[in-house]
Amino acid sequence: MIVRHRGKVYARMDRTDRFSWSSGGKIVRAIGALVKAIGSTLAGVATGTVVDMPQFEVFRKRMAPLVKQPYVTIQHRGTMSFNKAAHHALGSPEAIELLFDPNEQIIGVRAVDPRVEHAYPIRVTNAETSFIVSGRAFTHYYGIPTDISRRYPAEILDGVLCIDLKGGGTEVTSNRKGRTKAATEGSNGAQRDLGAVFNREIAEA
Repeated sequence: MIVRHRGKVYARMDRTDRFSWSSGGKIVRAIGALVKAIGSTLAGVATGTVVDMPQFEVFRKRMAPLVKQPYVTIQHRGTMSFNKAAHHALGSPEAIELLFDPNEQIIGVRAVDPRVEHAYPIRVTNAETSFIVSGRAFTHYYGIPTDISRRYPAEILDGVLCIDLKGGGTEVTSNRKGRTKAATEGSNGAQRDLGAVFNREIAEA
């Protein structure tokens, strides 16, 4: 019901509620703005300019930062520790074989079937951030120094992970608890050789 009062127009909703024509104008303007926003969104979809909602993921305390550079640490007594990037570069194998170029002083690591006689099984740490291989006989045979733990960058060439020893690597120092940083990477007892590897290395020595 439309009512005129002192030159103003009112629409009577019931006996107690009424709004002025100016209030009605605000509603009309709000609806217009909404229609305009919807139109802009549709135009954006048509032109491909709409920004998608970010694909968030939940961070958990145990999530370790992803290291893209492959690294291999030759620890005390010849234990070899591969970071996750190095293991992934090899195709995430269960076992590897060890190669060596005496002239260039380059260690080669290649994925093999675990059933191969000379295969070295890979031991995965609990945190799955480090992968351990016992290379005591290998380092002893080729005279590779193991008195100090050293970490080397590695690169994959034709399926072989190459570790160049000529650069000297980076010395891994001990922390306050007396364990090396290399061991802290997730060895959790990696200094202990696997039974099968231990027996084989005794035979090789």
